[in-house]
Amino acid sequence: MKKLLYLIVFVSLFAFPFNLSAANFKIGIVDMQQIIQTSKVGQQILAKLKKQAATKKATLEKKGSNLQKKQQELQNSVVLSPQARKKKQTEIMEMQQSLQMEFANAQREFQTKEMEETKIIIGQVQKIIAVYAKQKAYDLIVEKTLYTAILYSKNKPTNITKIILKQYNAAH
Repeated sequence: MKKLLYLIVFVSLFAFPFNLSAANFKIGIVDMQQIIQTSKVGQQILAKLKKQAATKKATLEKKGSNLQKKQQELQNSVVLSPQARKKKQTEIMEMQQSLQMEFANAQREFQTKEMEETKIIIGQVQKIIAVYAKQKAYDLIVEKTLYTAILYSKNKPTNITKIILKQYNAAH
């Protein structure tokens, strides 16, 4: 998610030409992570994703307890023939592998959904930032994490995160 954010900020830096020699070069800073996490839309999406994750977790836990039950039955059964024991062990191993794959798939699915939703929010926020930057005559608006890489700036930046967050919440 951070890589995507850095890429968007980097591309947006060079997408708009600006005059670096201007005496009143106006710089703004936006904390996109804060906006994503604290906006109404971001919180709704997070709640929805958490609910989906909890449902999937319950399903996986149920399958996990069934697996443990079968493992316990195998350990407790002393009258099984070697062939029957081997068959049960194979069955348990297959269940275990299936459960591990299902868990990994659920994690990937969750991350994919989170990234898709984050991209949507970032796109919406960028539109608000562009309008705000034009209205307030900003020459450059940088994502907070990218700005920390700047070692020196003649002009002091203004953190506009709260303003952008407020406008984003009002618009969505």
